Amino acid sequence: MTEHERTRNTHTIRIWQQNLNKSLDAQSHFLHTLRPDEFDVALIQEPYMDRLTLTRATTHWSVVYPSRHHDQKEHIRSVMLVNARIPTNSWEIIHVESSDITAIRLQTPQEPLYIFNVYNAQEHQHTIQLLSRRLAGLHLDEARHQRSTRRNALLAPQPTTMYYSRETSIDITPSGNPLVKLLAEFDLYQLLPAGISTLSAFNSGNLTRPDNVFGSIGLVDALLSCRVPAWLIPNHTDHFPIHIHLDFAVTSADHPPRWNWRATDPKKFLMELTAAFDHNNSSKKLASLPRSTQGQAGQLARAFDWSI
Repeated sequence: MTEHERTRNTHTIRIWQQNLNKSLDAQSHFLHTLRPDEFDVALIQEPYMDRLTLTRATTHWSVVYPSRHHDQKEHIRSVMLVNARIPTNSWEIIHVESSDITAIRLQTPQEPLYIFNVYNAQEHQHTIQLLSRRLAGLHLDEARHQRSTRRNALLAPQPTTMYYSRETSIDITPSGNPLVKLLAEFDLYQLLPAGISTLSAFNSGNLTRPDNVFGSIGLVDALLSCRVPAWLIPNHTDHFPIHIHLDFAVTSADHPPRWNWRATDPKKFLMELTAAFDHNNSSKKLASLPRSTQGQAGQLARAFDWSI
């Protein structure tokens, strides 16, 4: 075994998008279903938040909160989970001054991949307007970076994925709706095929589509699938999950194998340990070892390593 993590390249990225209706039961069910060996990123809208403004996650995931998640005056409606096997130097948080947006920049061998998890409230368009300004700033930053490292290189629109719930499109003209204007301005395309419902209302059972997925042309070309496996819906939420599969390589860390101490036979292990200690020129039994003797403690440590 080595003490350092080994890294490997996975050739695709799998993302799970889910609205959990602020339910602890829904989030617990979701985390039980969310397999870390299958998914790389989870995008949660309306997560469960406790009194400390913290959500729930397992050790397999790193939690990304909005920049203002400690502001008790605002409801947190966007949280992101990044698989812990992805090295932290491969991704960074994009700060957006909104409790409804979380975002990361994921470095891939091809080019940076921006992932935005957006809850678009029905009562206002502030979130979309803030998102538009942040995207414009990121495009400028990437342009400066590309010019400083690649001379005479044309800057194509960087891949940008955006996920949001509570779609409020009424006027489909760009001048009448900030969301449509944003999609046109940044050349974003709908990745989730048309005609697929994403919600089944609790009371009526009516099927609607408040959730959606958009991406730039780079993601349209890299999209392997975008589907709604309705049978995986968690308890206590009426939103179906959305699974996105992208043809993007991402570096992940493989943790070295560890010993399964629970499977150890204690009697056999003690016999092996005693034999190993005796082999190191010691005739004393383990039970009679003076604990304060540094030399014998070192011999015991070597015997322990040999027994393993």
